[in-house]
Amino acid sequence: MNIIDRYKNQRVSQFIHYRNRPQGEPQYRVENCHRLKAKRSHQVSLRKKEGAVRANYGDIQSCGSVHACTVCASTISERRCQYVQAAIDAWKNLCCESCVYLVTFTTPHYIFQPLCVVLGIQDQAFRIMRQQPQKGRYKVFRTIMTEMGCIGTITGRDGTFGANGWHPHRHELVMGLDSDLDQIQEWRYDLVRAFRIAFEKAGGHIADRSAFERHAVQIDQIHDKDDGFTRISHYITDIDKEKWTIAKETTKGIVKMGKNGNITPFGMLEAIRQGSEHSALYSAKFFEHARTMHGKKQLWPSPGLNKILGLESWKSDSEIMKENAAGNHYAFLTDDEWNQINHLDIRGEILTLTENRNEFEFMAELDHLLKTYHKKYA
Repeated sequence: MNIIDRYKNQRVSQFIHYRNRPQGEPQYRVENCHRLKAKRSHQVSLRKKEGAVRANYGDIQSCGSVHACTVCASTISERRCQYVQAAIDAWKNLCCESCVYLVTFTTPHYIFQPLCVVLGIQDQAFRIMRQQPQKGRYKVFRTIMTEMGCIGTITGRDGTFGANGWHPHRHELVMGLDSDLDQIQEWRYDLVRAFRIAFEKAGGHIADRSAFERHAVQIDQIHDKDDGFTRISHYITDIDKEKWTIAKETTKGIVKMGKNGNITPFGMLEAIRQGSEHSALYSAKFFEHARTMHGKKQLWPSPGLNKILGLESWKSDSEIMKENAAGNHYAFLTDDEWNQINHLDIRGEILTLTENRNEFEFMAELDHLLKTYHKKYA
């Protein structure tokens, strides 16, 4: 999804929130994201960081939502991707026997279940599984992580919607020690058992036990020889003509479009914009997703991982958005220009004009573009 599409799809999200907002409730932050000036700002500015190809907007409001806003989600997930890659590299340099495992958990889901129910059961199952004490002969989660040599994890979550309803799942990026395939398969069976017990204790229903055992847990082992930890096997995916790395799999699932008959929330926005026959359904489901996921993290490291790996402190989504709006002054937009840009919904197009152009070249192109649109829609 390019920058123009991100802004177009953000506008779809803004309309969905506006139309579905209960009467009397204040505006959702996403409704004004990258459209209204920030408080105490006189003009919308364009700022470009040193070495950057393209400028970013400054002095405007941003929502910082990875679940409701395609613009903020792209910025935040890209920074999270850099963090994950830094963590992988740090663990590789710290231990000669290091290995990274991507453990993916999925849960049974049914068309009649709202997202809040599916997600609630899944979250509760994870809490139970992580707290299970080692008593009997069956290994629990903490024992399995110890055997994997785990020093910490990075957890990410995303999901899709399809014929069987909402399908949220989690990725656990485990910083562990290298092992053989037979041992990994044994860990997978142990994790399936531990997860099944926790899932049923959380109130989850397993209609097909054999299907659960096949699909509930998957472990991918990542080595340095895999081209810089590039995603292996069928998980290597071509997105925007670039390889989907292990770091991107963990962090950018929220911006993917979906596959195998399922659709992601942001894929719904694209489908609505393209005039899908399912637009009404997608609109309702996207709003359900945005409100259910409001305030929930999309990615987070386990306590103490940053210190072990010597990484910088964890930044919140809002801190990332503030840093993204920083940079050297590039240009100012007058109120009249900004009003026209909003009215024409060409915020993404304006940023593309800043690519490899200085301020004077940009202002000339901006003037030409606005005149072209006026002639076209006059």
